[in-house]
Order: sequence, then C-alpha cells, then structure tokens
Amino acid sequence: AGGRKVFVDWMAAVSDDGRTLVIRTENPNAAPVAFKATLSGGPWGARAAVRTLAASSLDAVNDYDTPTAVAPANSTAAVVGSALAATLPPFSFVTLTLAKA
Repeated sequence: AGGRKVFVDWMAAVSDDGRTLVIRTENPNAAPVAFKATLSGGPWGARAAVRTLAASSLDAVNDYDTPTAVAPANSTAAVVGSALAATLPPFSFVTLTLAKA
C-alpha cells in the first residue's frame, strides 16, 4: 500500500518506589492505532488509568469559538496478565498509568 507508514512514539518510566508505571504515547496519524505492550516488573493491577488528548487534526487549538477542541478525556484499559492493549485515537497524546497489584 504505497502510503505513509503508520507509527507511534512512546516512552515509559517507573516511579522510584517501583509501584507506578507510566507509559506516554503519541499517535500523529489520521487513523487509530492499536497499541500493545508486554509488561514486566509486576504484578500490575487489572486496569490502567488512561488520559487522552485528541483532536480533529494536529493543527487543532482551543480558542473562543471552540474552547474544548483539545480537552483531556479519562478512561481505563484492561491489563490481562502481562499484556496491556489500548486503541490510540487519531492525532492523540495518551498517558497510561498502572499501579502494582
């Protein structure tokens, strides 16, 4: 399919006490992306807290006419064993936070 390749940027960090894992992702694509991670250092809780910033384009901004064009939304994602899966919306920055079980 000679189009643009789909990719995401991500980074992960563990708290100093090892009880919290934070994964930050960026999806600059115009389509959703399935994000999957194999977790180590657990056991982790059964749900990850998810905070999503997404908009209709990478150029979206908040202004007087559209003050919530880019606004955070909270949700959760399931953790099954050592597997975490989430769908990253188009043009999004998503933070997934996990706590030790």
